[in-house]
Amino acid sequence: MVECYYYFSRVKKVKAKTNVTRYYDKSFKKKERIFLKEPVFDVTSVDGYGKTTRLRVSNGKYITSNMDYVQKLKYPKSHSI
Repeated sequence: MVECYYYFSRVKKVKAKTNVTRYYDKSFKKKERIFLKEPVFDVTSVDGYGKTTRLRVSNGKYITSNMDYVQKLKYPKSHSI
């Protein structure tokens, strides 16, 4: 069985487990800012890049979807975003 290390769908908010870099582009070539552990990001979409995915945050920039770096936040069913 192959383990999944990336989020592929249904992500609305994530919290950084480690330092996370935000990028201007999906290819992660243009760094924008480094965030220290614990910030919460609003995710607008999960975009594919090669065989992996990137999380597009509310300002249109990208962060990793790697589960070692970010954690999906869960909300009660009554919570709407």
